[in-house]
Amino acid sequence: MSARTRSVLLACLLCLCLPVADAAKAKPASKRKVNAETGVLYANRADAMRLADEIAERRDLDLVLHLGDYLYEYGDGQYGSFRPTQPTSEIVTLTDYRTRHAQYKTDADLQALHRQHAMVPIWDDHETANDAWQRGAQNHDSATEGLWAARRRAALQAYYEWMPVREPADLKQAQRSFRLGDIKIGDITIDVPDGRTSFDAEIDFTATRGFILRVSAVLDLFQQPASASWLIQAIDPLTGEVLQDATRGLLAPNDASGTGAGFVSYTVVPGDDVATGTTV
Repeated sequence: MSARTRSVLLACLLCLCLPVADAAKAKPASKRKVNAETGVLYANRADAMRLADEIAERRDLDLVLHLGDYLYEYGDGQYGSFRPTQPTSEIVTLTDYRTRHAQYKTDADLQALHRQHAMVPIWDDHETANDAWQRGAQNHDSATEGLWAARRRAALQAYYEWMPVREPADLKQAQRSFRLGDIKIGDITIDVPDGRTSFDAEIDFTATRGFILRVSAVLDLFQQPASASWLIQAIDPLTGEVLQDATRGLLAPNDASGTGAGFVSYTVVPGDDVATGTTV
C-alpha cells in the first residue's frame, strides 16, 4: 500500500492483513454488512438502507474492499426479504444469476458507490449458494436444482460479467481445452453440439418409453482439479419427478448386444505450443 493511501473501506469486514509499517494507514470505515433484499444491516439495522449512500459520499477513501456476499441467492420470502427479487425464485441458472446481478446494479446508492470509489471484491458463499464447498452447498439440492458444478460455473460466470474484476487466468487452462462429447444410454444416442463445455436437454420419450429424458453435463474448469459431471434422469411426465418405476428405467439389463450399456464422453485438446510430455 503506497504512502499516499488515506483509508481503505471494509464494506464487509472479515480480516485485513497488511505490512506492519502500513497497517495504521488502513482504517476500517465500516464494519457493516447489508443484504439488498432484506435491508438487514447486521451491525446497525436502523440505517441499513443508507449504507451504500454513506460510503458513496465519503471522500477520504481510496478503495472499497468488499469481502464477499455481494448478493444473496434466495427468492422472495426465503430470507425475510421485503423487496421483490428478480427473478422471484432462488437463482440457479446462468440467466438467474445474471438477472439478480442486474437487479442489484439498479440500486441508485450502489451505483453511486461504484461511481465514486474503486472496489476490490472477492466472493464468499452467497455469490453461489449458502455454505458452499468444493462439491456442493448447504443451499443446493442436486435432485431438484441439477449439478452443483453447473450452478457454480453459472454463478462465477455471472460474477465475472457483472463485477469490477478480471476473470483469473488459469495457466493450466491455457495449456488445453475441454469439450463434451456424445452420450449413449442403451439404444438412445444424444448428440452434443461441437465445442460445448456444458449441455442441458429434456427429450420427450413419453410416447415410446413412458418418460422424459433429462440430461445435464458440465465441465467445471474453475475447480481444482478440473472435473466433468453428468446427471442423467428419467422423469415421470405426470409428476415431473424422477421416475421410481423400475420397469420404465433408463437401462435394461445388459446383454451381449449391449442393450444395457452406455457411455459419456469428452475430449481434452492440448494447446499448439504445449511440449510433448507436458501434463495437461
